[in-house]
Amino acid sequence: MEEVAQTWKRLAGDEAAEHSWPRRLSRQRLVVEVENSGWMHALRMRKAQLQEGLIELMGAGRVKELSFRIGERRDA
Repeated sequence: MEEVAQTWKRLAGDEAAEHSWPRRLSRQRLVVEVENSGWMHALRMRKAQLQEGLIELMGAGRVKELSFRIGERRDA
């Protein structure tokens, strides 16, 4: 997941990456947890762009879908 986390930070940007984190990549679907509903809304507005970037950088064989949910950072 380290590669996914680095790619996410690159695509989302430093500020968004501080408030969101990739949680699980399964069946070509990346689940990103966000700090609160405000960040969920902001990232959902950029979903198409972020998803395209993930496919471009990681390949369609690894990531085809992107979803968000509210969660808590476990490594903080």
